[in-house]
Amino acid sequence: MSVVTLNMDRWPIALFTFDGQPKDADIQFFIDSVEKIHARGEIYASIGYIKQAKVDIAQINQVGKAMLKNWPLAKKYCCGSAIVISSPVFRFLLSSFFLITPIPYPHIITNNLDEAIEWVAKQLQD
Repeated sequence: MSVVTLNMDRWPIALFTFDGQPKDADIQFFIDSVEKIHARGEIYASIGYIKQAKVDIAQINQVGKAMLKNWPLAKKYCCGSAIVISSPVFRFLLSSFFLITPIPYPHIITNNLDEAIEWVAKQLQD
């Protein structure tokens, strides 16, 4: 069973859930899913709900390379991204990472899924 899932029931909100130790195939599923969303050519917002995830350095590099490759499309179609993480340490680390390597769209990092849903809904209205 995949530890990375995508729920598009609330399109144009794409909800990615990470729950457990992802395998390389899970990371590739995430990357492929983002590319398919961009291929739709529609404005969207995303939520990354990280219930529990332990990624290794190689997987972080793989996602980073994919982000750089998809930068122009993300900038064009993604109006915002909310990342939900319960761990305060992980939230701090990710916030620090985004200060060094900014992403091309507005984002928030929170520990509350309802707040994330409300925030991305507002981004879609603006």
